[in-house]
Amino acid sequence: MESKAQLVLGILRETSTAWERRVPFTPEAIQDLISKFGIKVLIQPSTNRCFSDSQYIQAGAEVSDDLTQAHVIAGIKPAKLDSLLANKVYMMYTRVHTGAPGIVPYLKKLLEQKVTLVDYEKIRNEKDEILVGSSKLAGTVGMFNIFRQVGEYLLLRKNLNTPFLFTGGSAYMHRDKASCEQALRNISKVIQDQGGLPKEISPFVIGIVGSGIVTQGALELIQNNLPTERIDANDLKNLLENPPADHQQKIYFTTIRREHYLRDEGTDGNTQFNYQLLESNPEKFHSVIDTQILPYLSVLVNCANWKRGTQMLITNDQIKQACGSENQKLIAISDVAALINGPIEFFKEECLIERPYFLYDTQNHKRYESYDELKHAGQNTSNNILVYQGVEQLPAELSLDASKMFSDRLQDYVHQILQIAELAQNDKDTFDIEFEKLPLEIQKSIASTPSGKTGKQDTSSKPAQHIEKDLYMRMKELESELEILSIQEEYLKDEQRHLKSEYVRSKEEIKRIQSVYLGTGNFIEMIDESYGIVGSTSGSQYYVRVLSTLNREELKPNARVALHRSSHSVVDILPPDTDAAVQMMKMTEKPDVSYNDVGGLDIQKQEIREAIELPLIHPELYSQIGIDPPRGVLLYGPPGTGKTMLAKAVANQTNAAFIRMVGSEFVQKYLGEGPRMVRDVFRLARENAPSIVFIDEIDSIATKRFDANTGADREVQRILIELLNQMDGFDQTVNVKVIMATNRADTLDPALLRPGRLDRKIEFPLPDRRQKRLVFQTLTSKMNLSEEVDLEDFVQRPEKISAADIQSICQEAGMQAVRKNRYVILPKDFEKGYKKVVKKRDTEFDFYK
Repeated sequence: MESKAQLVLGILRETSTAWERRVPFTPEAIQDLISKFGIKVLIQPSTNRCFSDSQYIQAGAEVSDDLTQAHVIAGIKPAKLDSLLANKVYMMYTRVHTGAPGIVPYLKKLLEQKVTLVDYEKIRNEKDEILVGSSKLAGTVGMFNIFRQVGEYLLLRKNLNTPFLFTGGSAYMHRDKASCEQALRNISKVIQDQGGLPKEISPFVIGIVGSGIVTQGALELIQNNLPTERIDANDLKNLLENPPADHQQKIYFTTIRREHYLRDEGTDGNTQFNYQLLESNPEKFHSVIDTQILPYLSVLVNCANWKRGTQMLITNDQIKQACGSENQKLIAISDVAALINGPIEFFKEECLIERPYFLYDTQNHKRYESYDELKHAGQNTSNNILVYQGVEQLPAELSLDASKMFSDRLQDYVHQILQIAELAQNDKDTFDIEFEKLPLEIQKSIASTPSGKTGKQDTSSKPAQHIEKDLYMRMKELESELEILSIQEEYLKDEQRHLKSEYVRSKEEIKRIQSVYLGTGNFIEMIDESYGIVGSTSGSQYYVRVLSTLNREELKPNARVALHRSSHSVVDILPPDTDAAVQMMKMTEKPDVSYNDVGGLDIQKQEIREAIELPLIHPELYSQIGIDPPRGVLLYGPPGTGKTMLAKAVANQTNAAFIRMVGSEFVQKYLGEGPRMVRDVFRLARENAPSIVFIDEIDSIATKRFDANTGADREVQRILIELLNQMDGFDQTVNVKVIMATNRADTLDPALLRPGRLDRKIEFPLPDRRQKRLVFQTLTSKMNLSEEVDLEDFVQRPEKISAADIQSICQEAGMQAVRKNRYVILPKDFEKGYKKVVKKRDTEFDFYK
């Protein structure tokens, strides 16, 4: 599908740092693209490029800040987040494939803007070699600059004059690569004139980690311009122990691969290195770089690729071990990869081009920005110091050479990318089809597209002998896709954390507003989005603010709302009255506890039957005699004496509805809610008569009244007053009976205990021997006991125990049998259960002391 529209290429202004002066296309390349394809080129104005705006104008480009016309926008470093244009194709370095945490927001923005990203670093051939960019120059600059750091910032400060002082400064102080090469040839002449390098640093050995194009750039620089000699990494120790006579006249170098410093746990180190095993089972390998490599090097140059999650090149412990001797040889590391928290553990903060190094105390793991700072630290430092260089944008120092390298390779692809980009912008449905027409290396480099594509594998047929290699490459591609997915996962997690923090903030704001005691009222009408009219429980109406978080659709006339006590603002929407009753009260089914399930308590059973059961089943017995039946019963006594069990047994014997509440449930968050719940309970009881209302722990709301000083105390007393009012309001013809239970009858308000409210008070003391016997018999009637079990022995024991204690003893005895995998409970089981529950109390139990 061909496009007839004019294709437009945009070139970004670099804004990442003042040192980024590279360009993706030189003026000569722009002139060539315009003449061949009729492309329109827009370039943002800049005074910082290695080529001037006037040079681009002469080549035929137009200077413009606005790049919205461009189909493809090219730069070196990532464009600013806020400048990304939606649905455009961008070409630039982003490092999204590294999975670095700092790149997550950038990928998030790319996905949101539906940007198609072509990442230069991912444009690679079938050998995984970088095709576009200036990576080779990274090795060149990283190698060149380390000579300056060694000679000027370390050895000279130690009063050691070396030829490395004559580099002429860092690479950015030279016009181009040729100037740097001439500086090294000058150093070579100085070495010759001075009779060699100082003996204190000889033999001078450079170790270069890696085998790719970056390593090639470092090697070519020193091989072509310095008196060098290559040695094998396995011969490093021998070189140091037996140096040749002319070792001061040379600079030795070696290339270091993983086979030189990784050892398979299952081999003796002399077998052939298994790279496939390393890729599939890296945990089977350990590093010996601290003993076999680092002690014999003067300078280490790291040019190797590294992926997060793989083994580090140098750990803190390894650098400490390698540099721990008095005759430490390693004096410098040039980290060309410059990955923070990457393959070299102590590299935590990137250096800058203008400040490209720091000094590192290998024994104390401390960083110093200069030799003066190191001297100032005094006795707090060791003598084992090395200089570390770690700058991420090294090729930018030779911007002219880097731009030409970029332009020469990128020029081969840009016209086809422009055609696809123009189609994607005007007809997005055809993009996936046209996407397949791009060169395979470009398809692999795409990190994001509007349709979500992230790279592509080569599916062309291969000879059988390449199957294993293809599988390895496919594994690498899947790893790359996994990195992208990991970044997307981090983006989602970041978004989740943001939403969670917003949720917590909003929740805290609502909590702060609702922290003051609240009242209830009825919503009348909404005046506008923020204000409405409400009626309070006192009968007054107010024009108030409505909390912004409330759902306006639920604010209907007569809706129950919570009001701020002082401002009367609406801060919450409450459930309707009927809903609150259903939610808070327990309208239970008929209890399954009978009188036979309650051991002992004969007197208490008789009294509660007379007060509750008979008036509900045979009310005519009381009318014949001419007396009113009791309205309510109070069950009191120590915990575990059977009060709740007996109340359930009474409900089981009748057809009455059983409403069970705990006193503390009446105490609610909002003022007025507690008394309203009391009214709802008794209303529900009347509607479902005959019924029994059982309120346990009544002492939580019905203690003796006093002068309340807090709003909470006053609310509890209002609940008590409403309870007294409801009990007075019973009609004798309504079959509603009230049972209340407490452990502390002595604390109850006298008004509740007077005749006409709680007419009967039934005490539940701790069982005597007869009652204990009956409880034991009732509880063990369904248990499989051995004939040897003598329950009378436990009945006769003097300890004061409750019915609940006896139940726990029986249950524990059964558990002992289960633990022993027995079907019969033995005497020793009961003995253990008794000791565990009773624990031989020293003092007599008297609940009311």
